[in-house]
Amino acid sequence: MIGYMEPPYRNLGHVPAKLDDILNYIPARISALMIILAATTQRPIEALNCARQEHNKTPSPNSGWPMAAAAGALRVRLEKPGVYTINPTATSPQPEQIAQTVKLVRAASMILIALVTTVLYLTPTTSAWHGLLSILISD
Repeated sequence: MIGYMEPPYRNLGHVPAKLDDILNYIPARISALMIILAATTQRPIEALNCARQEHNKTPSPNSGWPMAAAAGALRVRLEKPGVYTINPTATSPQPEQIAQTVKLVRAASMILIALVTTVLYLTPTTSAWHGLLSILISD
C-alpha cells in the first residue's frame, strides 16, 4: 500500500491508508483477543493488560492491539526506535523465544478457526454453509 506522509505525495496514499484503517479495525481487535485467549498457558492477564495499556503507542490505530497482546503474553519489549516502544519495562526478544512466539500465534489461529467453524456449523442458514464446512474439515 502506498501511504506517503510528506508532500507532494501525501494525497496519493491517504485514501487507501484510511480505508485500510477502517477495514482492519475489527480484525485487529479480534487478533488481539485470540492472542490473549491463546496465552492461557502463558500470561493471559499480562497480555490483556498490555493490550489495553499499550495498543495506542503505534502510529497505526490497529497494529498496536495484536502487537501489545503478544508483547504482554511473551513478556518482551517491542520497539521501533524513535517511533514506539510497547511494554517498555520488559526485556528485548531473544532468538530462543521464536518457538514460543510461533506456538502462541499457532494457538491463536487454531482458536479462531475453531470459533468460526463452530459458528458456521451452528448457524441454521442454507446448506451451502454446511457444504463449505464439510470441505474445510474433511480428511
